[in-house]
Amino acid sequence: MDNVIKPFTTIASKTSIEAILNLDSEAFGTEQAWNWDNFVFALPFKMDLSFVAFQNNNIVGYVIASVYDLDNVLTGHVNRIASGKTTKGTGIGTKLLNSVHVKCKKLGLSNITLEFDSALAVLDFYQTFGYCQMTNEDFLIKYLKSKNKLLSKELYFSEKRIVLIKNLSK
Repeated sequence: MDNVIKPFTTIASKTSIEAILNLDSEAFGTEQAWNWDNFVFALPFKMDLSFVAFQNNNIVGYVIASVYDLDNVLTGHVNRIASGKTTKGTGIGTKLLNSVHVKCKKLGLSNITLEFDSALAVLDFYQTFGYCQMTNEDFLIKYLKSKNKLLSKELYFSEKRIVLIKNLSK
């Protein structure tokens, strides 16, 4: 069973987005699941940095990424990544994340960030790629400002939300 990674732009149709929505609900539960608007909302470079994983012509994973300004430096950001429960541990997440990293480097970006709920057991997975937790308070404040999340800063300082950064030039 080969996993095939394709750019999101090549599969963006109502049917494929509905399949991704179902996968998202399976991965994150209905309370945290994204909706149609989340997937079609325009973000800088979103279509260039987003990928979908297929196995036997079925969608089994996806990553949605974009670019933002972090302290006057254009930075990649993984907005959402998921794979199906039956395909966890098969390398799909690794292939999706590597696809984003390669594309970010081609765009000349030197850093990429992501964040997640601390209840998810994914920190070790991201650390294997060289992601490090943003612990510097000043830098975390700059991140929250750039993402318009400063009003939610207590979630980040209480570590209910984890923010990671990776230097892509290493």
